[in-house]
Amino acid sequence: MALMSCPECGKEISDAAQACPHCGHPIQEPQPQDTPPAPRKSKRSIIIAACVLALVAVVGIFVGVQQKQASDRAAYIASLNELRAQTIRGGSVAEKMCNLTKQVWYNTIYKERDSVTDKYTRSGGVFHDDFNTSLSLLYAEDNTATVISGLQANRELVDGIMADLQNPPAEFAACYEAADSLYDAYCGLIDLAVSPSGSLKTYSENFSKYDEDLLKYYNKLEALIPSE
Repeated sequence: MALMSCPECGKEISDAAQACPHCGHPIQEPQPQDTPPAPRKSKRSIIIAACVLALVAVVGIFVGVQQKQASDRAAYIASLNELRAQTIRGGSVAEKMCNLTKQVWYNTIYKERDSVTDKYTRSGGVFHDDFNTSLSLLYAEDNTATVISGLQANRELVDGIMADLQNPPAEFAACYEAADSLYDAYCGLIDLAVSPSGSLKTYSENFSKYDEDLLKYYNKLEALIPSE
């Protein structure tokens, strides 16, 4: 129990007294103060906050899409350049192989001596009657087998690049068309180098066509590829 002063006479009385025992003044209990309610966020503030969050999300999505498109574009350009590099690399090796094949073929038929082809075209100092015998010797050689293996590996690599270039964006439609023509010429040249067939005339004609087309579309694709 605590003491308090009577508000009327000023004498000390118990804080539990209902009236002052000295002067009879009634003692009122202190009224509890109401705690003001916490201010509530207005509906407008909530709507504004929601709009801001939605805007941030939209901007984030837009930026993400833009970055993805830029990344895809750079990757497509890189694949086009890689196609050019690999087709000219494999094409150069195939060109040398085709030239040697054609020379062995020609020298066997026309019995032409040559320090490079004699080991394929002649046996016992005599030219082979059948050019297929000469070509078989050429393609049975270890060095030729190594060349063929390298060309086949290069072909697999180029096939993979072309698969990546499928369904080009509109911006690269012309590039893809040139790349497809380059690929056709490259494949034709590789096939001639790996497995010669036909007559010397048709082989030579096909070789010249594919060889010229390879360089033609290699240069055309270079001119079409945009700078990053």
